[in-house]
Amino acid sequence: MRYYTIETETGSVRLPSVTSILDVTMPPADRFRLEQARIKNPARFSQRSQAGRDRGNYVHRYVAAALAGRRMGYGQYGPWLKHLEPLLQAIRLVNYGPVWADVLVYNLELGYAGTFDFLVRLPESDDRLCLCDLKTCAYKAWPVAIQAAQLQAAAYALAWNCQHKVLEADLIASIHVSPYGLQIITTEGQGLIDLQQQFRQRLHTFGSRLSEQTCDCDDWVFGDA
Repeated sequence: MRYYTIETETGSVRLPSVTSILDVTMPPADRFRLEQARIKNPARFSQRSQAGRDRGNYVHRYVAAALAGRRMGYGQYGPWLKHLEPLLQAIRLVNYGPVWADVLVYNLELGYAGTFDFLVRLPESDDRLCLCDLKTCAYKAWPVAIQAAQLQAAAYALAWNCQHKVLEADLIASIHVSPYGLQIITTEGQGLIDLQQQFRQRLHTFGSRLSEQTCDCDDWVFGDA
């Protein structure tokens, strides 16, 4: 699991990442499908996972550079980036002032942290700020992946809005890009509130499972002594 160390006025605090929370609390059916794919062909599963990480890292660096007015080459990821480029150009046209990208946010009250991809005004968003989570995929974005990305963005928006009352994100977007196209799913209003409530429930489940693991470990230690 990934943890962030946050410096506060009273000292350092270690907070679990949003991605770790969502991974640990993944619904059993989704976990089963993931494990089946891994068991069926471990080498292929590992290769695809690494390829996905490499692709995601490069595309995220490209987007951060583009939003800051810098240029990077497409490299081997042209099939993905050519679908993103029109969106990035449109974002540059409607945004003014600083663009927030790769920003660490945290919620000390609820106990989590994470780094969101970017916060911008999207075209036709009525000048409202949108917190975006960018995902790359090899073929298409499946409903499970879309739901996870939406929860992730909602959690980041909850933390950001607690820290920045003046620059609140009014909506979120999960942006899914593949070699075959681009899909943008936006959520606002009650839909966003519902997603944040779902994340709170997942966070509660995460805490309960960590407590169970701690108890099991303590029982084993004392039982063996």
